[in-house]
Amino acid sequence: MVARADVHYFGAGPAPLPTAVLEEASKVLLNYMDKGIGLCEISHRSPDANEILANAKAGLTYLLDIPDDYEILFLQSGGSGEFSAVVYNPVSI
Repeated sequence: MVARADVHYFGAGPAPLPTAVLEEASKVLLNYMDKGIGLCEISHRSPDANEILANAKAGLTYLLDIPDDYEILFLQSGGSGEFSAVVYNPVSI
């Protein structure tokens, strides 16, 4: 088997993640914050899920220097759905 460190991917994406990221993700997928339940098993309406979204929003706001008068939306969909939403938004106004 090829070692992860030996793989070089030059495609547009999705792309391989660093091993350390995958190892950390595997931990929370099995046991999120020592709750005995995995991250994908918690309710999307739970306080834990709301905290995850709030932290993600705060991180994006900081990293991308998003002004206070902008809203960050977390939407479901594939890439084509998001691209369509860009066009549909101004059309629906």
